[in-house]
Amino acid sequence: MFGLVRQGLVCKNCQMSCHVHCKDRAVPTCPLPPGQAKLPFGIDVHHGVGTACEGWIKIPKPGGVRRGWQRAYAIVCDFKVFLHEPSNDIHTPSVSASHIFDIRDINFKVSQVTRQDVIHAGPKLIPAIFKMSCNQTGCPGITSEALVLTENETERDRWLATLEELQKAAKQSTQHGAPIFSVREMYSTNQLEVLKSAQSAAIMDPDHLLIGDSEGLYMLDMAEEGLYKFGDKDVRKVSQISMIEEEGLIVLLAGRTRQSVRLLPVSALESGEIKNVLIKVTETEGCSSFTCGSLGHTWYICVAVKTRVLVFHINKTKTRYEKRREISLPNQVQSLSVLGDNVCIGYQSGFSLYHLYSDKPAQKLVHDDDLTLGFVRLNSLPALHAVQINNGQEYILCFNVVGVYVNQNGNRSRKQELLWHSSPTSFAYLAPYLLVYCESALEIYDVNTAKWIQTIPFRKLHSLSENGCLASSSMSDPPILLYIKKQMDQDAIHIPGLSRKNTDRIRASKRKADPRAQKKALPGKAAISGPTNFTHVEHFGPYQSLNPEEMPDAGTLTGEAEVGPSPSIQSLSAIQAGPGGPHSRKNSERDTFSDALNIDRLSTGADISSIFDKYGYKSGGLGSFLDENGQ
Repeated sequence: MFGLVRQGLVCKNCQMSCHVHCKDRAVPTCPLPPGQAKLPFGIDVHHGVGTACEGWIKIPKPGGVRRGWQRAYAIVCDFKVFLHEPSNDIHTPSVSASHIFDIRDINFKVSQVTRQDVIHAGPKLIPAIFKMSCNQTGCPGITSEALVLTENETERDRWLATLEELQKAAKQSTQHGAPIFSVREMYSTNQLEVLKSAQSAAIMDPDHLLIGDSEGLYMLDMAEEGLYKFGDKDVRKVSQISMIEEEGLIVLLAGRTRQSVRLLPVSALESGEIKNVLIKVTETEGCSSFTCGSLGHTWYICVAVKTRVLVFHINKTKTRYEKRREISLPNQVQSLSVLGDNVCIGYQSGFSLYHLYSDKPAQKLVHDDDLTLGFVRLNSLPALHAVQINNGQEYILCFNVVGVYVNQNGNRSRKQELLWHSSPTSFAYLAPYLLVYCESALEIYDVNTAKWIQTIPFRKLHSLSENGCLASSSMSDPPILLYIKKQMDQDAIHIPGLSRKNTDRIRASKRKADPRAQKKALPGKAAISGPTNFTHVEHFGPYQSLNPEEMPDAGTLTGEAEVGPSPSIQSLSAIQAGPGGPHSRKNSERDTFSDALNIDRLSTGADISSIFDKYGYKSGGLGSFLDENGQ
């Protein structure tokens, strides 16, 4: 039995237990006839239903094996491995799973360990340890791994045999298939330090990302590997970003203390200065969240301010917005979603639909007369997200512990429930899949079949974008930025070809010119213009003389030409002075002096100092030739 709540039902008389969806098939007599009180222990290998094995094991404490081991309860069920840490009662496992491994995953591996795998474990413990691991597609350097310590070597072999057999069965099962979603690593905090405090992000175009943190708004140029900061005191603590491409606007939730909604034209990023063009939406101070949606060709922004929801529509006026309506609620607003021509508002123990621009009466999605939904009101569950499916005929209401299906009237439409396996932090919907970001993993559900179809075992995963495609994970060291998408979809961004071992940092800078149009000039790479009025006078040095006829004409050289080493130091000095220049006499003397120093013309035992004196130079060694003026 899984989930944070509503795991099953128990008869108060005979203590018979069953799943919620199995209660209609339970034997109606009480107590149960002998032999039927417990189902057979095993698993249906064709459908992956059932428990293969379970028991207490040990896993490393936070910080690794060197910190020691702690107890955990392991359950192998439905082709998955769940690890539950103890609750307050050390003998009772927590209902929340700390690790989840999907045996159906093509990258799932289970094996014995070597001394190198557990260098801090005692030699006597190694025969009783095995490890489970999973490498995510697109992230070869990121491994989700768990070390498991059993009581002895025999117990370890039993776990290994069970998991290996299930892996073989999973490959032949009708439930086995290619993963629906893939994960790609983009940057680590070693490369992009702003990720340490990133609170939000959005895709601007295939080469640019917008990132918000406590210090302001940043634009990441992935093609040029540049990070540009916009705003100073005007934009601080950007906790939410949304792009409205059709209107050329960026919607921000920002503010150091009392946050408010700001509208920023995309064109403002070209100048780098946003102070004079940043639009602050009135009446939105103290807001907690916003959402954007379109109805026809008109875009709307719905803003949650405590117990009110303000609805604005985007126009072409100077302020770019106009208030359409204000909705008051008895409780604090907990979530917002634009569904069709309605805004779905979530509050304690319920959701309601309100029309975007008219004053039609609200439609409750949790009906008071539906007794099957009484547990929602009884437990005062926080309302976190809502999804519209089947052309508006059904809704999935996502609370903090469960997801339920209801119809337009607010009555339960299906018996199935979506049970999260650890506390959710955020939700995203990419039709027809619901992405649930939990503390232990990313759980993906098919909303049409209500089946849990994929698990991405990234712990401490936090969604940064509204559609869930950008997320940060602190599971690895250093933390990383991830791009999540459907396998069959094309990349919405150009993934940088960076290795996790590359620690070159992309540092933030402020520019007033268009950072997207500027090319990042690398030191030492700037082109040097070619020489002008070049005339070959005489070859100097012991090397073979160059043929002047083979040398290119200076007029054919361009600034883009590659400039090589000068063929003659003496000739270069003559060019710099030029005929009749202010230093022509000195250059002429130096030419004569160069002739005197020519190796071919010096006689054996020549007095170098006498040559210096002859031409009026001070001798300071062969590396220092100075005239009377110190030149």
